[in-house]
Amino acid sequence: MSIEKGCVVQLHYTGQFESGEVFDSSLGKDPLEFKVGDGQVIKGIEEAVLGMVEGESKRVCLAPDDAYGPAGNDLIYTVPRENLPDQSYDAGAWMELHTQSGRVLNARIVTCDEQNVTFDFNHPLAGKTLVFQVEVVSVLPTGSLKS
Repeated sequence: MSIEKGCVVQLHYTGQFESGEVFDSSLGKDPLEFKVGDGQVIKGIEEAVLGMVEGESKRVCLAPDDAYGPAGNDLIYTVPRENLPDQSYDAGAWMELHTQSGRVLNARIVTCDEQNVTFDFNHPLAGKTLVFQVEVVSVLPTGSLKS
């Protein structure tokens, strides 16, 4: 069965930077399972699996627009320390921030001084070209998601 939109797919993947450094992999774990076309995975992976069949493997190189998008300056914010919890802030560290509505956001601390802390809310893989090795483990009938 060839993969098309609406199919439920299980696949193993290894994600690498252009340098070859691995940043994520499903090998040794349960395969990633998703319904093609539902936007549960990045656009480039959904498009890459179209037409593939069970047991098929391929290597795909994804530009930022097909992966996690470009890194944007509009997601970098400077916040006065007086508006933040009294704790230490270290440039380069990642932290969880909680909005007033209870939403949890992950941010990297870009800079910090006695008055302000600058946070970068871009996804850590935003702006990067990514290389994925994907292998289709199975193609399931529509509506067969386990999770």
